[in-house]
Amino acid sequence: MNIAYPIMKRIFLLSLAVFVSGTAPLWAGDDSRAPLQPVFQPKGKNVWDFWFIRQDDLYHAFYLEYPDKEVQPDQSQRHSRQWVGHAVSKDLLHWDERATALSEAPQRGIATGNCVRDGDKWFMLLTYQGFTLAESNDLDHWKWKGKAEFPARMEADWLGKPLAFRPGADPYIYPEKIGGWWYATFNSGIAGAPANKAGAQVMMRSRDLVKWEPHKVLAYPERFERTETAQFWEHSGRWYLQFGGVAGDKQPLDTYIYIAERFDGPYKEESWSRVKLPGIRHFYLGKRLVAVNGGDVFVVCQNFAALSQPFRMTYGVDGAVSFSIPPVGLK
Repeated sequence: MNIAYPIMKRIFLLSLAVFVSGTAPLWAGDDSRAPLQPVFQPKGKNVWDFWFIRQDDLYHAFYLEYPDKEVQPDQSQRHSRQWVGHAVSKDLLHWDERATALSEAPQRGIATGNCVRDGDKWFMLLTYQGFTLAESNDLDHWKWKGKAEFPARMEADWLGKPLAFRPGADPYIYPEKIGGWWYATFNSGIAGAPANKAGAQVMMRSRDLVKWEPHKVLAYPERFERTETAQFWEHSGRWYLQFGGVAGDKQPLDTYIYIAERFDGPYKEESWSRVKLPGIRHFYLGKRLVAVNGGDVFVVCQNFAALSQPFRMTYGVDGAVSFSIPPVGLK
């Protein structure tokens, strides 16, 4: 074999990646053994559990953050005293960190939420003292508005059967009203179920983002302890639900995409549901975003500490989702 051929092939593939993506490649080779590098990790910080808003030509990323081991060797309070960071990007590849969006007293941590626009203001529903709403006029400056209100007893339908549940964390509000309602899905636990099988995604709805009522159980796989940091979206008449599945402390954390015919489910697992990404080894949780060119891309939390590059999403005729790099035509 001509030794020069593999080298020339490698150079050609890397050059092609630069041409089609409009930027230098973010991976060290042309196969999955050379891991992709994250595109965003602020110096001195761990960042995770991202949620996004696009305003005009600018993407805003919000996320949980906490000092990394170099700044804070004791990481025991990383998941109890974290705050909400903020960064912006025009292409999902290059990010500029902005001032902290929300922080609280040192003994209190803020956990995952989601952001939507209602009228001339932005609202963020966060896991904080239960669930608490914050508001902003410009996405840079935030203030607390008040706690979300839930009924004393919460019950919702799953396949024709009412199930009592308790919302635990991670609200995701669909970015537009449907029939005059805001709909949100919550990482919830089904009452009376074994702890290792109680994890479910439950949808609630609200007219004003403050008072919420149960709607439906979206997904109840009966094999997860928790279903974390979800998101749902529509593509070509099908609905998709993404979440992180926690089966137990010693089990791997995997990201899944379920599918349904309606926005309010029921969402079911398919053979392709567990998300596998090329060129990336350690990731958990993600978000689907619409790229500048109008195509769908997927970004994930990499190494539990940074934001990955976007992956191009492709939908099969049966609805199956697959992922590829580079993210062709982001610009």
